[in-house]
Amino acid sequence: MSQDQTADYEIRDLERKAADLQKQGLLTDVRDALEDIDTKLSQMPGQLAEARTKGYVFKSYLEEQISALQDQWAQIRGNVERESDRRVRELRDDLTRAEQAVRRLAPLKGRSLSSAKSSLSRVESELDSLERQVEAATAAVRAMYDTLQSELWQVEREVTTCLELLELMDQASFGFRPGEAGISAVKAKWLKDGHKEGPKGILFLTDQRLAFEQREKVAKKKVLFITTSSEEVQELQWEAPLGALTESKATEQRKAIVVKKEHLTLEFKPPATVREVIMELSDDSETWRTLINRVLSGEIDRERVEGTAEAAVEASSSIQIPTNCPNCNAKLDVTVTRGMTAIKCTFCGTSIPLTG
Repeated sequence: MSQDQTADYEIRDLERKAADLQKQGLLTDVRDALEDIDTKLSQMPGQLAEARTKGYVFKSYLEEQISALQDQWAQIRGNVERESDRRVRELRDDLTRAEQAVRRLAPLKGRSLSSAKSSLSRVESELDSLERQVEAATAAVRAMYDTLQSELWQVEREVTTCLELLELMDQASFGFRPGEAGISAVKAKWLKDGHKEGPKGILFLTDQRLAFEQREKVAKKKVLFITTSSEEVQELQWEAPLGALTESKATEQRKAIVVKKEHLTLEFKPPATVREVIMELSDDSETWRTLINRVLSGEIDRERVEGTAEAAVEASSSIQIPTNCPNCNAKLDVTVTRGMTAIKCTFCGTSIPLTG
């Protein structure tokens, strides 16, 4: 009699299910989640402090959110653990009976599936019932900390994003001015070739400007359309002061039903060296458009860490604006907009850096 005609496969399947339920009935996933929350809440203040030390000055609400989560966890953790222990005790007898029922199937191995079918069905039904009990117990305990865990994950993502931004800024091929504070960065493509292709890299947003830095591996040599040699390219492609931004538009371009491309169109006026750029973002373009508008309106400054707003104003006010062109001595009559690093003489065309 072949294995397919015996009850062996079905019995092994029930044995595996019973073993899984024994583990799940101890609520090990819940206990792992409690330890994970403990770890995150203990590490996150240090991670945020690192971001502050390195210069991230926005999202001042994060400290308060972390402190609030720590207070909430201190109040509910013990209750969660006690409830978890109680549920495990309630399940213990049923788990034992299910394990014994599965063991009683051992003598049926080698017998025909048809002769063992009724016994297999009874045990399967018992395990299904037990599985529902275990799932209900797990869900009841998880409900006690689900909201806190979700909020913790959100705060963790924000802190991680801050650290990732600072790392990208440290790796940039161009410099940032004293007092210039990074706000966000996103992987992007500058659509140049008929709005289809262009360099790939990182779009930076600071409290003074937008800047796109190319960061990608570019083919140097191809044979029959196959790349045989390539090089890493990292260089600033364009930058523009925020004060020169006149319009931003967020759109979605779809290919087929599931492929969605996020486009952000930015239009600038002088002194920006670019007039219009279309960026394909790896993130939601409307979110980015909203963030840029919050920076332009000054709303983002409400999220500055205490004391850093004064430092930013001091750094901005220390910028020296010359009254005459150092090249032709013509009188300069130029409006300095937010984020400008240089002004241009309208008579001789000399670019004059603004120094602090």
